[in-house]
Amino acid sequence: MATFVGQVWIERIRHRADIAVEFIQWCDVVWLAVGRMESSKAHTFEGVPPEKRAIGLKVYEENRDTALTELLRNAPTAKVAIGWGAGKEYDMARRVGTLALEATRTMTRARKDTWDADREKAMALIDEADKVRLALYERLVTAGSLPIVLGRYRELLLPRIPTLP
Repeated sequence: MATFVGQVWIERIRHRADIAVEFIQWCDVVWLAVGRMESSKAHTFEGVPPEKRAIGLKVYEENRDTALTELLRNAPTAKVAIGWGAGKEYDMARRVGTLALEATRTMTRARKDTWDADREKAMALIDEADKVRLALYERLVTAGSLPIVLGRYRELLLPRIPTLP
């Protein structure tokens, strides 16, 4: 019986590790797309030649589509809820997505005459999302790492085990 419970516990940690990696990969795709989107849109508003502006606009549109498509998916946050429950990690995952989506929409709506203010607002949202994202990464990786979990388990048990004189 103890072996079965141990195996189930280890599988749960492995499952969490898989979810953590998938969520981190999703964030990487979103962050890269938002960064390239911001950079390429900025170039389209600067005094660049028309042929370079067209290239920048194409890059912007591709990354905008990628960012919006990824941010509108529910699967990444749903997987976090499945692995961790509808608690702190789930709330953090939703917050990351919500902030990044608002930043992306802000950049999408930006016009040349509003770009500086919109860019500043979008970057503030991304900075806030990034803080939550990094804190969430630590929580997900810690809970999905067998050596870390076992180390903490030992720390909890060792003080409770009486030592012989």
